[in-house]
Amino acid sequence: MTKIPRLFQILEERNISRKELSRATGISPGNISDWKTGRSKPSADKLRILSDYLGVSVDYLLGREGATVTGPSAKGLGREERLAQIIEGDEALFRLAEALSSLNDADLEEVERYVDYLVQRQKKRAK
Repeated sequence: MTKIPRLFQILEERNISRKELSRATGISPGNISDWKTGRSKPSADKLRILSDYLGVSVDYLLGREGATVTGPSAKGLGREERLAQIIEGDEALFRLAEALSSLNDADLEEVERYVDYLVQRQKKRAK
């Protein structure tokens, strides 16, 4: 059994072959095959490379539902990583983020304008 439960699920969902993953990340096909069969597990460095490429947290790859980073390491997180953790802990936000990732730039700008409008409207109502 694989030591990284979600990796191969994500690859299948996104139609990413192991060969393509290897090419994009520089991780050898042999390593990926060993992870699939459970013969070995990826190092911390390889997990970070995978999480960056796939746009998910390491905790998500490891199957830790709703995991968050606390303590000193949380301070070093960038804005995008903090947002990714929030999104992963909320199914509705996760689905929204997935939907947004499929839009082109023009559509994303339109969504952004609409969200700005909604935020401003909410602020006015709160006064």
